[in-house]
Amino acid sequence: MLKQLTAVGVGPEAEYAIDFGKRLNVFTGDNALGKSFVLDMVWWALAYEWFDEEAFPNDPKVRAKISAITSNNGDEGVFNSTYYSQGQHWNIDDYPRNRPDIVVYAGMDGIFSVWDSLRNVIPKPKDPEGVAGMAYLSGRRMVPDVYRFTPHDLLMGLYDSSGKAQCNGLLRDVAEWQARDTEVAKSALGYITNVLQKISCPGEELALGKATRLYLNDVREYPTIRFSYGDVPVIFASAAVKRILSLAYLLVWTWTEHLQACQIVGQEPGNELVFIIDEVEAHLHPRWQRYIMQSLLNDVAPVLSEKLNAQFFVTTHSPLVLASIEPLVKPDSDKLFLFSLLNGKVQMNEQPWIKRGDAVGWLTSDIFGLHETRSPEAEMAIERAMDLMDNLKDTDNTEVETVHQKLIESLADNDPFWLQWKFFREKQQTEELSFQGGEYANKSCVVSFDLPKFIALRVPDKEWMWTTYGKTEQLSKPKTLIYGHVGTSSQPMHNAVKLIQTIRGEKLLAVELEESVKAS
Repeated sequence: MLKQLTAVGVGPEAEYAIDFGKRLNVFTGDNALGKSFVLDMVWWALAYEWFDEEAFPNDPKVRAKISAITSNNGDEGVFNSTYYSQGQHWNIDDYPRNRPDIVVYAGMDGIFSVWDSLRNVIPKPKDPEGVAGMAYLSGRRMVPDVYRFTPHDLLMGLYDSSGKAQCNGLLRDVAEWQARDTEVAKSALGYITNVLQKISCPGEELALGKATRLYLNDVREYPTIRFSYGDVPVIFASAAVKRILSLAYLLVWTWTEHLQACQIVGQEPGNELVFIIDEVEAHLHPRWQRYIMQSLLNDVAPVLSEKLNAQFFVTTHSPLVLASIEPLVKPDSDKLFLFSLLNGKVQMNEQPWIKRGDAVGWLTSDIFGLHETRSPEAEMAIERAMDLMDNLKDTDNTEVETVHQKLIESLADNDPFWLQWKFFREKQQTEELSFQGGEYANKSCVVSFDLPKFIALRVPDKEWMWTTYGKTEQLSKPKTLIYGHVGTSSQPMHNAVKLIQTIRGEKLLAVELEESVKAS
C-alpha cells in the first residue's frame, strides 16, 4: 500500500506532504488544481513509470523530488526520485521491493495501466547523464515495465513491438471464456459475471449475452451485453456501459493473469491491490453514481479473493458519489482531500468526514462551495429578491414586479422560495384602506364578501390579478385589510371577474376607479 507521499518542485502546489488512508482516499475540488496530478504521482511511486507525460518541474532553480513510503503486509519501504534538468528525466534513487502486489490505474479518457509485481520488472535506474536504463533480468529483456492500454488495445488486444500478445483484449477473452470448458475460462467467466453484477446499479445489473458474429469477412464472435430489449454487441454499447465493462474486464484480466503467473513461478497470490480511478463518475447516470463507490469498496475485492485488501485513490466532482459513501466511511482508514485556490495559490487540505445528508448538502457545503443548486439565472433572481426583502421600506412596486417576473422565468412552480417570496409580497403590497362612504384610498379596489377577501390594484398598461383567502371577517369599520394580494396576471380583467362570480355565488361589491369597472 501507499502510506505517504511528498513532493517538491512539481505540480500546481509548491509542496506536497500527504498521509494516505489505508482504504479510501478521495480527492475533490475545482478544475485544474492538480487532483489528477496527485494520482499520477501515486502511480509513479508504485509503478515507477508515468501514466502519461512525465511531470515537469515548475521552477528550474528547485531540484524537483518525489518520495513515498510504501508497504506490503506491514513491511515498509522508501521510494525516492529526482528530476535531472540536464538530461530532462526522472531518476529513481531508491525503489523498495515491498510494494503492493497489483496496481491498476483507470484514466477518465478510457486509458488504463496495470502493474503486476510478478509480471513487470523493476527498471534499471537512469543515470544522471540521461541515458535511459532498460528492464533486464540476468541479461535478458523481460516484459514491459507496465501494461498500458488505449481504448482500442483494451478491446482488441495489447501487443509488443515483436507482435507477441501481452493481452488478448476484451473481445477475444470474453468470447473465449464463454466458449471454452477449461478451469481458467470458467473461473474468469465467473469473476467477470460477478464483478459486472456488483458494480452495476441495482435493478439494472449488467450481464453478458451470447457472443455473436457481426460481419461477413470477420470470423470473430463479438461479446454482447444483455438488456431487457435485447443483446447489444459491446462495440456498440454506450460510453457508460463500456466504462463499467472495461473496469470489470481489466480487474478480472489482471487478477486472472496474476494467478497464472503465480502458478508459473510457484508463489502464493498477492493480497494487496491498489486501484486508482480518475473521475469515478465519468459517463455514469446519477443512479449509477450513487452505487459505484459502494460496490467497489464492499464487493469487488471479495469477489476476486477473500484475502485481497484494496486501497483506493479516487477523484470526483460528484456530490452524489460523496453522499453515497457517507454510511461506509471509516475515519481511521478513509480520507477526504480538498483542492482549493487561496490568494492565487493551490492548497490541498485533508477534510473531516462530515455527513451532509444528500447531494444538495454536499453542493452547498465548503467542499463544493455553491450558494445555490438552482440555475445561475435563478440564483441572481433570488439574490435580488433577498435584497428587496432585507430593505422593505426602500422598495417600490416596479422593482418588486420586475424581480417577480424574473422569478417566474427561472423558478419551478413548486420551488420552496415561492412561500417566502409570496409572504413578502403580501406584506409589501398590503396598504391601509379606509372604509369611508364607499370610497377607497390609493385608487385601489376592494371586492368584499363574507368569506374570501379580494384586493385588486390597478397597474397602468397591465392586467389584473385576483387573490382569494379563505378567512371570514366582517367589514364593519375602517381598518387595515391584510388578506389582499397585489400584482399582475396573464388573465384579462373579464376572465378574473368570471372566476370570482363562480366562487360561492357571493355578490360582489362594485366600486369606482379611474375608469368605470363594474362587477356584479
